[in-house]
Amino acid sequence: MDSTPPPFAVLFPLLLLTLPNFLALPNSATRIASTMKPRRLHAKLFHYNSIFSPTYNPSDTVVDHATYMVQNSAARLAYLRSKVRTSLASSNDVQAHLDIDRGIFLVKFSLGQPPVPQLAVMDTGSTLLWVECKRCMGTKDCFDPSKSSSYAATSCEDAKCDSLPRKSCDTDSNQCKFSIAYENHFSTGGVLSTDQFTFETFDEGSVVVPNVSFGCSTTGGLSGRKFNGIFGLGDSPTSLVTKLGNKFSYCIGNMNDPEYSYNRLVIGDGADIEGYSTPFEMYKGLYYVTLEGASLGDIRLHFDPNVFKRTLHGSGGMIIDSGAELSYIPETEYSELYSNIRLLLDPFLQRVIYKTERWSLCYNGSVSRDLVGFPAVTFHLAEGADLVLDTGSLFYYKEPQVFCLAIHPVRSFEDIPEPDILSIIGIRAQQNYNVAYDLTNQTLYLQRMDCQLLDD
Repeated sequence: MDSTPPPFAVLFPLLLLTLPNFLALPNSATRIASTMKPRRLHAKLFHYNSIFSPTYNPSDTVVDHATYMVQNSAARLAYLRSKVRTSLASSNDVQAHLDIDRGIFLVKFSLGQPPVPQLAVMDTGSTLLWVECKRCMGTKDCFDPSKSSSYAATSCEDAKCDSLPRKSCDTDSNQCKFSIAYENHFSTGGVLSTDQFTFETFDEGSVVVPNVSFGCSTTGGLSGRKFNGIFGLGDSPTSLVTKLGNKFSYCIGNMNDPEYSYNRLVIGDGADIEGYSTPFEMYKGLYYVTLEGASLGDIRLHFDPNVFKRTLHGSGGMIIDSGAELSYIPETEYSELYSNIRLLLDPFLQRVIYKTERWSLCYNGSVSRDLVGFPAVTFHLAEGADLVLDTGSLFYYKEPQVFCLAIHPVRSFEDIPEPDILSIIGIRAQQNYNVAYDLTNQTLYLQRMDCQLLDD
């Protein structure tokens, strides 16, 4: 195939002009500008395929990455569906699907005094931040509470102990014990504790936060892996987010570029609460947003907004999530998107059909070469906020010269009608955005940007 841009880049110039502008979003949205910003408490985020991440494996192929992404996202979807539908998960006994090999994004921080560097998986679907203590043999930066002068175990009488979904009391030591079971049968447990956390700032070197609650795990099985625990960003009395002002934001850049180094997590009053806002709802520790429709360029897709609303008995709705890389929507709405994309691409590119995934939409070619001028897909959220998926967010490589749609269908079954189907906005769809959460006002902010600008 030659390097000539595809014909649709010429055939649809008006379509391209009407795409949502990255800098000029709908007037109906409210822009929040901050003139005085507090110092930023931030942590670096490492994508598992970044050369800066300890999980990076130069021998991994495009097929390896695609297989991992699809399997992990599907497992995350299966867990989230069970969490919001079953009585077992209603008490939060079972936390979000945990990939114990890599995770998607790792958070860098230091724990204790003297500070010990840590890496934990960022997870908006978990409420407790926990790290392995002492048992992480072979891990260079293992945290040993007996060597930290600022460490303290939490007593059984502490109110934070009462907030744990699964807890017990060691009566001999009067220590609050926690336990967590994950969807993939991995479990961990130990002592609810406090210690100081150290984070870098953009302009002041570092910030020390004293008396942060965390789970000091003594029964986990992460030894020999490249990270030490889970950095939960859900809302709870034990959450670091709650302690620091009920705000956090993360900025995700190009996940296809292993040399991109500006992914950031910011917590507290220094979080970048800017951009266009949409309300969210907390349910069972998950963040729900309202999808009112979707567009392909200036073509409004026929999406039924009712299928993206959570039902009275708690099923359905749309979650914005950090643990699934792909996005998921109901089969009927997926078919509408699928058909419209095919109308644009089928005349110019060869489809690739996989026998075990006949519903997937894949083509031979190069995203950067063959999709020049291809219109973006826009998710229209409540109160005028738009999430724009350009080609880098809309497609992923399944093979070196085969790219596929990064939105998958969730099929309805006899016992799960379409209004009960859970939809997910995965982290790939959030690329090139700073995504901010104001837990007090239950508001989500979306700001299209290059994360490198956060260093200014």
